[in-house]
Amino acid sequence: MTLYFNKKQKERILSGKMIKTCRAWKNAQVQVGQIKKAKTNRILPPFAFLRIKGISEEELGNVNPKEVGFESKEDFRETWLDCYPLWDNRQEVWVVRFKVIENKEENGKEER
Repeated sequence: MTLYFNKKQKERILSGKMIKTCRAWKNAQVQVGQIKKAKTNRILPPFAFLRIKGISEEELGNVNPKEVGFESKEDFRETWLDCYPLWDNRQEVWVVRFKVIENKEENGKEER
C-alpha cells in the first residue's frame, strides 16, 4: 500500500514539519512498524519511504492541525476537502504517525 500526499504535504514531510497524517479509512490500513511508500500520484516514483510509528482514531474536529503539518485549522480543512467530499467534526478518522526513513529526493540518504 502507498500513502498519497499532495505537493504541499510532500514539502512538509521532507522538511520534517509533518510527521502525522489523517485518513478517512473504515478500518486501519497500516500497522506500526510497516514501511510505506509516500507518493504524490500513481505515476511518479515515491518521494520517500515512511515507517509507521503509531496509529489512533480521533474525531476530525479534535485533530491538532499543527500535528498533521498545517499552520491553521482552515488550512487543514481546505486540504481535507481537496481529498474528501465532507468535513464533519464528529467523523472518526485514523491519525497515522510516521518517520521518514528514506528521502528519495536526497538520493536515498537516511533521513530524520
